[in-house]
Amino acid sequence: MFLLHEKNRERRKNLKKNMGAYENVRIYSNWKDNIQFCIENFAAANTLIVSDPCYMAEHAEVMDILPKLVKCDVSLFMYVPEEINDIQHAQAINLTRDLIKNHSNNGKRAIDLMHPSESGMRIEHNFIVADYDTIKNVEWNHKAFVYRDVCFANKVSRRDVEGFSKGFDLAYRIM
Repeated sequence: MFLLHEKNRERRKNLKKNMGAYENVRIYSNWKDNIQFCIENFAAANTLIVSDPCYMAEHAEVMDILPKLVKCDVSLFMYVPEEINDIQHAQAINLTRDLIKNHSNNGKRAIDLMHPSESGMRIEHNFIVADYDTIKNVEWNHKAFVYRDVCFANKVSRRDVEGFSKGFDLAYRIM
């Protein structure tokens, strides 16, 4: 079962048009309407929950239920952008890491994969909570992505990115 949530009416309409033929896809406007149902009925090892908020305020809503999510046997992917020099954003990132670390179980590992945005004005965080093999595969692919996209998009050399990564670890191991 795929439960998709999209606030934007036009995008939701397009999702319904494109995914309407699939019986196992449900599209909702607000994840809060059925998150408890999802936790109770789909919280199994083969479940992936993806959180991709546009704004930090939306991520704050997700943090309210994060302890419940990481206690389940689900895998979790969360994208969170952090504006550079914004203390509240930095605190939210640290709180997210702490919530994951203090509430995860079921043998899951957690990592925060980071890279600079194309503009250099923010840090892109990708939190992953999953089994060990998934974490290792995602981490390896993330480094390849950073080298490929950040280097070419910003026209910097691989050596510059490697120097950057020594001063700014691309992976923050949460647990």
